[in-house]
Amino acid sequence: MGKGHKDRRREKRARESEELSKDEHLLKEELQQENEKKNEEYQLLRKQNKEQAINEKSIETLSDTTDSGRGSSITTSTDSLQQTKSDQQDESIENRIRRSLIKGLYNIGNTCFFNVIIQSLAHTSLLIDSMYQTIECLIRKNEKNYASTVTVQLMDVFDQFTSNDRKKPSIDPKPLFNCIIQKIPAYKGYDQHDSHELFMNLMLILRAEEIQLKQLEPRRRINFENDDNVSKMFCLIGCNEPYTTYDSIFGGHLLDIITCQKCGKSLMKIEPFLGLLLPLTDRVNR
Repeated sequence: MGKGHKDRRREKRARESEELSKDEHLLKEELQQENEKKNEEYQLLRKQNKEQAINEKSIETLSDTTDSGRGSSITTSTDSLQQTKSDQQDESIENRIRRSLIKGLYNIGNTCFFNVIIQSLAHTSLLIDSMYQTIECLIRKNEKNYASTVTVQLMDVFDQFTSNDRKKPSIDPKPLFNCIIQKIPAYKGYDQHDSHELFMNLMLILRAEEIQLKQLEPRRRINFENDDNVSKMFCLIGCNEPYTTYDSIFGGHLLDIITCQKCGKSLMKIEPFLGLLLPLTDRVNR
């Protein structure tokens, strides 16, 4: 009886280990598919914006040419316009941030910990592009309910960073900081705090506001509920919340494997994270 019981336990552990391995493999495939899908959607959006701008200008050119009686210039104008609009689109999406002046943030107290995080975010091109392409569009549709959020204040600071106004080389971050204080009163008083702690708190606030904003949009809410890829991925990692812009840029998934040295049984656990603490080796004496 004892031997048979041990054999059954080994078989059960083997099945559990095999199922966990399958889940891990499936999760990796889902994450890869999700990244590919997002990249395709981004490229498609850029292409559609370019085509729309070209079509609008082509109609304008056609009208002007018809009035002047020079029909032969339409093709040439459209071809040259396509290249011009393409360059302008790339400028507006990719180079807008890179062309910005170097600007500083006023210290409104002992807030260096705050300024360094805002400076870092303001120069994270992937974050800026994502916020202007997705979140800003949603905010316009729900401006009354969303005008005083941390997200709006942060995007206002980003706008000042990308402004070419040389008369304002420094930016006042006080409205943004005061908005954060309303969410987290511990920052009241403008005292010193930990930068990483602020970053994590800020990400949680922005993430919650994006989820709330998307829930105000009926079409977006339906996508969250019916998107098989997202649902499967978060089902596997045990997370029931939507996948946000900040998850895609700063987030990741941690695979934790614990193995018993006596029986050899392994337990795998996958958890999402927005911050990952890593040890730094002390090389002072080396």
